Amino acid sequence: MASIAYVDGTGNVRQRDITESSAGTTTNPDVFTVSVVNTELSAVGLQADTAATSNTGSFSLISLFKRFLNAFTRPAIVYSNATLANTTGTDIVAAPGASNTVYITHLIFQNIDATTTTINVRSATTTRLSIVLPQNSVYSVTFAERRELALTANTAFNLQATTANAIVYSVGYYTGAV
Repeated sequence: MASIAYVDGTGNVRQRDITESSAGTTTNPDVFTVSVVNTELSAVGLQADTAATSNTGSFSLISLFKRFLNAFTRPAIVYSNATLANTTGTDIVAAPGASNTVYITHLIFQNIDATTTTINVRSATTTRLSIVLPQNSVYSVTFAERRELALTANTAFNLQATTANAIVYSVGYYTGAV
């Protein structure tokens, strides 16, 4: 039988039995009845977690933290490797749609020709970065996270070389909101 310690009227520590049926008597005052009120415990201590839809507002710190985690989560990087086949330009990624852009994470180019070649990294037909590669050389750059080379919204990621079939490339990118 369960019991609980208590101090009686004379200052002595005694044990009181806990039962459901006996309320104690003058001959056995150390017995008392306990009844449990049925409560909804699933809601105790929980607060509705309103989603943080902006950086200011009335919502929990947890919601704000979740918002920041989403803001700083980098999407999966897609890799593309091939040889540039022509001098007019090759679309690596099609235009991603309204309010989206292509973020370039890294570029690796190898000039396999005996002549110097210029590579243009383009947003559709607008050159964003030009790289001059001497014969039989390699160029590599990695853009830091959150500092990727962002192309113009809703435009294709295009590569152009001045010498056809002279450039082997590897690029990493992801598409996301502007």
